[in-house]
Amino acid sequence: MNKHIVLIFILFTHFFSYSQNRIITIASYNVENIFDTINQPNNDDEFTPDGKNKWTQKRYNKKINDIAYVISEIGKELSNKAPDIIGLCEVENRTVVKDIIATETLKKYNYQILHFDSPDKRGVDVAMIYNPLIFKLINCIPITLTIPEKKDFYTRDMLLATGNIESQTFHFIICHWPSRRGGEKKSKTLRIAAAQLCKKTVDSLITINPNANIVIMGDFNDNPDNESIYKFLNAKKDSIKLKPNELYNTSFGIYEQGVGSLAYQDTWSLFDQIIINQNLINNDSGYKYLKTKIFNQSFLQQKEGRFKGYPWRTYIGRNYSGGYSDHFPAYMFLAK
Repeated sequence: MNKHIVLIFILFTHFFSYSQNRIITIASYNVENIFDTINQPNNDDEFTPDGKNKWTQKRYNKKINDIAYVISEIGKELSNKAPDIIGLCEVENRTVVKDIIATETLKKYNYQILHFDSPDKRGVDVAMIYNPLIFKLINCIPITLTIPEKKDFYTRDMLLATGNIESQTFHFIICHWPSRRGGEKKSKTLRIAAAQLCKKTVDSLITINPNANIVIMGDFNDNPDNESIYKFLNAKKDSIKLKPNELYNTSFGIYEQGVGSLAYQDTWSLFDQIIINQNLINNDSGYKYLKTKIFNQSFLQQKEGRFKGYPWRTYIGRNYSGGYSDHFPAYMFLAK
């Protein structure tokens, strides 16, 4: 009897370990304005100890540790570890990302950093961190959005990272598209331009390697059914009926269920999305899409008042709230 119990335990342990190694977790997180406390020659005056936001070293350290903790918890229901690849939005520079991955919470993962300083007027960039045991980097470049008729327009670069996960080639495109400042309709042409540039990049990657696996993620400042994403990026909601030139928006289903990643004036939006190409759907031998979720655990939410259930922000206007971010992270599982 004891031998049988031991055998069952060994088989279960082997299966459990095997299944863990077959899950890849990919996350996207807008971390709400992580600036260091040093006054830089950009628009970060507010985020200094003497600035309007009174951004002290104590507040900075808390924010860094809070974001690290959030990252460490994403996706643990299936993988029991922090995500393997994380796209970050609204980081000031490489230093703040370095501080995040150097925390006690995350340093065991030995995350590597991909980041480029971008021309954004607010001084925020996108970045990517990855577990080098999982993702083997080949190349990384910035993708700069310019609009000829708007000479004074500067926004975040997109980041394109290419590498291998086991024998599969992956391209990750980290996005933080132009905001809705000035109104959704007035600003939508900027996001359409970003979508067109992103789609052009995707088409080029597929032309070079039709077997490539592509993941586009970030804060798009539009919902899945806005035309920048649905029409110009060509990211659709039905993975079964996809045409060859179309992408699959893994976030569309949860959007239709009423799930959001941020809230404004009593309206929820799902700006934080993860979009993939067909190779991650119809793959019988490698990693393929399993599911996408929004990480909206209770500790990330406002606990009371009018905004109960909203993301617990670091700042509400000029008032320091001490929360995590005004966005919930999005995350996706790939399985093999």
